[in-house]
Amino acid sequence: MLQAISKYIQDVSILRRLLFAVACLPPDFPNLWGVAVEFATEGKGPRDRLTAEQAKMLMENIQELDALAFCTDRQLLDELINTGGHLNKPLGVILISQNDKCVQCGTKLQIRKDRPASVVVYDEQMGTIPGSHNHKICCNRLCGATQFYGYTSSGHSTKVHFNRDWESLPYFVSSRESVFSIKLLRQFDSEILIGQMSFQQCAEAYNYLHTLSAKAQGMTQ
Repeated sequence: MLQAISKYIQDVSILRRLLFAVACLPPDFPNLWGVAVEFATEGKGPRDRLTAEQAKMLMENIQELDALAFCTDRQLLDELINTGGHLNKPLGVILISQNDKCVQCGTKLQIRKDRPASVVVYDEQMGTIPGSHNHKICCNRLCGATQFYGYTSSGHSTKVHFNRDWESLPYFVSSRESVFSIKLLRQFDSEILIGQMSFQQCAEAYNYLHTLSAKAQGMTQ
């Protein structure tokens, strides 16, 4: 099967986008394969062109051999989050700063592998899920800074300093135990400022919606 795919598709990104399109588009959608090919080959050169008939043949063969190839990103993300790690608990959302140098002294940072902190993550789409907050420490002992996800602690003070990119990150660490997705915070912001809702009402609406979502998932399993 891999040889058949490579005969028509040399670019892995085209295969990835084609699988994604077929997983998301309804099977009865008019001109399904034409649209899927147009999406998959967007920005590619003439040599990467794929006909609708070729795409249909390849995808139907893959469907026959391995239907799991058409899992959506959301399905895979849910499975990854719920994957059991070596401690027999869900992997959850992994929070690790991408900084590799200390923002205070410029020395290399080293991740602490021994004690990731367990947190509760509140997400606008996935609801309340577990998470793991991994810290990095500065290799310069005289500095003693600790790099968290989105902020830094100097090591000589209880004060924390938010990194310049904290607002562009997907999540905001509000305490040692709680993490909010930035999208959820913006949703709360609009509900409070525009909808004149209280924070308590926002929280109740969040709980209500994700309780319904959990029940719906239970009915479809």
